[in-house]
Amino acid sequence: MKVSPYRIIARNALISWNGLAEDEATKTVIESKFDELENQVWATNSIKYAVSAISSYLEIEEKQELFLAAVLGQDDPKVTAEQEDVLNQITEKIKNVNVNELTIYALKCIHDGWVVDNAKKFAKEGRENKKYQHLPLEMIGWTEAKADLLFLEPILNSVGLEIDSEKLRKDYLKDVETFFKKNNFVDEKNYIQGNKISEAILKGKDFYNVLTDVNTAKSNEEAHAISSQVYGKVSMHRDFDGILNTN
Repeated sequence: MKVSPYRIIARNALISWNGLAEDEATKTVIESKFDELENQVWATNSIKYAVSAISSYLEIEEKQELFLAAVLGQDDPKVTAEQEDVLNQITEKIKNVNVNELTIYALKCIHDGWVVDNAKKFAKEGRENKKYQHLPLEMIGWTEAKADLLFLEPILNSVGLEIDSEKLRKDYLKDVETFFKKNNFVDEKNYIQGNKISEAILKGKDFYNVLTDVNTAKSNEEAHAISSQVYGKVSMHRDFDGILNTN
């Protein structure tokens, strides 16, 4: 039985986030109604951002609503003939695209949406060390940037695209290098300049346009702490090893 991309996303989320065994997660997504699943995985918003991004990238906004309906499916987990037809139409449109370019674009859109939807988490007690998550995708590190593939990859698979994770990582790092240089976050030897990152963070929406007063640093001290978090992601995970210098 071919199930909707949403059911695959929900299954992966139940395994990754809720700790369900593979068989149990599969059984759950087959037997549950849509709302029952959504109350466990809360995936719809990220899926909407993903579908919107793909539609925008392909310049097929007129098909976005049907595309989203085909991805989400209904209470019946099976893909209907009508939904299959829509996905096939997208497959035809998506041929010969740069898969990594599309994927990174969509990941940025999903992340931007998360920042908008979760602005209040910025000041939430216990999340002080996660304020860097309210910065552009290029600043949060590959480990976190790729997390939203959980939502995106099944959608891309449903229209015939496959992701090469290692090639995607390398292209993401190239984007990071370009971003850091464009924003003067590195010196002439490619060493990261924390003070420059702090200055940008304090600019809020003038630096990252999806920010609001709610999730913008309020002081030099707070901006410096967030800058240190960015640096920590770089040096700890070596995400930029060979591209930017952290020592």
